[in-house]
Amino acid sequence: MRFLFHGLDDVEAHIEQMKGDLSHLAIHRRAKNKAFEERLGRYDFTLDDARRALSLPDRYGLCSDLHDAADEAIDDGDLDDPDDASAATREPTPEQVNLIARGALAFVRHTLSRSGIGAKGVRCRIRAYRPKGMGIPINATVYVTDTNIGEFEGVTPDDEQDATVPAEDTPFDHPVPDTSAPAAPRESFQMSSFIGRQMQELGTCYADFANLLLGSMTRVQTLNDGMHRRLSYELTQSRKQVDTLMAALLDHRIQQLEVSERAVEGERSARSRSDLASQAVKELGDAAKAFLGGGGLAGLPPELLSSIAPLLQHPELRALLGDPTVLGLLRDPRFLGDLAAMLRNVAAQGRPSRPARRPARPSKAHRHRRRARRPPDLFRVRRPNPNPRRHPPEWRPLCPNPTRTPTPSPRPRR
Repeated sequence: MRFLFHGLDDVEAHIEQMKGDLSHLAIHRRAKNKAFEERLGRYDFTLDDARRALSLPDRYGLCSDLHDAADEAIDDGDLDDPDDASAATREPTPEQVNLIARGALAFVRHTLSRSGIGAKGVRCRIRAYRPKGMGIPINATVYVTDTNIGEFEGVTPDDEQDATVPAEDTPFDHPVPDTSAPAAPRESFQMSSFIGRQMQELGTCYADFANLLLGSMTRVQTLNDGMHRRLSYELTQSRKQVDTLMAALLDHRIQQLEVSERAVEGERSARSRSDLASQAVKELGDAAKAFLGGGGLAGLPPELLSSIAPLLQHPELRALLGDPTVLGLLRDPRFLGDLAAMLRNVAAQGRPSRPARRPARPSKAHRHRRRARRPPDLFRVRRPNPNPRRHPPEWRPLCPNPTRTPTPSPRPRR
């Protein structure tokens, strides 16, 4: 292996142990005899950063075990679809947490190897933070050493890539990296100078801006997808409401048509009844005219004629006399006799009834005789005695004269 990392095993063990409680980590490099630290990169414990870190090319064979585990997880379906907008709002599963931790290890190894190219010893500090910066559980220093620092002397640019990746250090279970890829360019100026530091800071700012831009695009796409789903749902609900409203309007229109049809039918029936009534009245008038003109009422007294006129003017009697059944009954002599008897009974009930006689009061002699016939009693108790010990019973003989009032005996003193 080309690079040697001192203290990286402890950092990876801490990351594996606290992978569910970390929010992000940052890697800084401190140059020799310098009081400042330059930032090398930042990794967020998300699926997007894990995919990005695991998709980086492994030129030096440092992340072969991590790539194999990621390939197995992808084959098993542990990673969500990047186009799925709802995956960003769900809590990660244990398999996804493991993949995020592997992405963090790959990011650390790639960043340390990239910073240690052509250096005998580079001191890098790794800091891991909890959500919202509540604490720094991991704060460790890792030393990176490039073992091929002396092999660059006398090597042409065409053979530099072959010299950087020895064939014997490549693991057998991982494919050999592409040797046709261009090697990292050599430094064209002193990195420890002011211009070098400024250029490196500028590159770091560009990288952060690119990460921020990609994250913003991802968030905007997530918001757009959520808005599209919500608008689709609201459109579906509004269409259902429109269908319900149209059905209600149709039902109301049908009910209005039914009510109007009933009203028209009622008017027709009322008109037909009025026509029939007018026709019956006309026929009754014709019959009355014929009866009067033929002399049917000749010889009747004027009082009877004056009482028959209101009968013919009454609407109910006129409608009743227009019935063919009633006319047939009026022609029947037996019905006329029954009608006369009914009128006689009604007239008898209408006469005032005679007042009832008051029964006469019996005379005084009669009352004396009735009292004398009452059987005499030998003794009579004047009143019941509730306590015979305190109040002894009082006895008195019955007076032979019924008209005489007996005098009560004096009450004994206590």
